[in-house]
Amino acid sequence: MFLKLYRASWYPTVEAKDAKEWLDISDIQTFSINNHEVVYLNLRPRIEKEKESNGRTNLCETCQRIKGNGLASQQIRGEKRIAAAVDPSTDLPPRRRRRLRKGIPQRAPFF
Repeated sequence: MFLKLYRASWYPTVEAKDAKEWLDISDIQTFSINNHEVVYLNLRPRIEKEKESNGRTNLCETCQRIKGNGLASQQIRGEKRIAAAVDPSTDLPPRRRRRLRKGIPQRAPFF
């Protein structure tokens, strides 16, 4: 079984339902992206507004950011380590990229 990685907001993520099979993510904050609950794997850059916490108590333990739901952390990195084994016999061949019609018109064949 494999853990499928996605990109959300230019950062690597894992679907929360898939991550629950491999790790305990009960105290890691999940985010809803396109109606999918995801967990970020790495830190995301800080926004200037978040740098000033003004004495808030709901800060992430690893990155000191404001978080919701009283959870301990916002990402998996630093909390858990994921060990994924890749079987080289199941490598897929590289996909050929099909060009769009823009620039080179593709006409119907003459019969």
